[in-house]
Amino acid sequence: MKRKLLVAICALTAMLGLGQDCRPDVPSLTKTQIKRVLDTISGNNTKTDQYCEIGKLNQRMAQADESDTETLEALGKRVDELARQIGLEFVNFLEA
Repeated sequence: MKRKLLVAICALTAMLGLGQDCRPDVPSLTKTQIKRVLDTISGNNTKTDQYCEIGKLNQRMAQADESDTETLEALGKRVDELARQIGLEFVNFLEA
């Protein structure tokens, strides 16, 4: 239940960010595309676990020393790998 709440909060945050065009070179997602990503993640326990792991890895990246590029690169690669496992729509979601 907590995971679904976490996914919903992240989705709302992302939807609020859609109104701000910070990166015009990256296409924005429609509400339908965002809902599809949320349904994909929340409807599959494995993908939900992967999504939660991405959140934990992002926290570790934020806490890591900026000079420790080796650790940051390793964590970033793991995040990319997990995002690809969740699916292409999720990768596009992250890029948007």
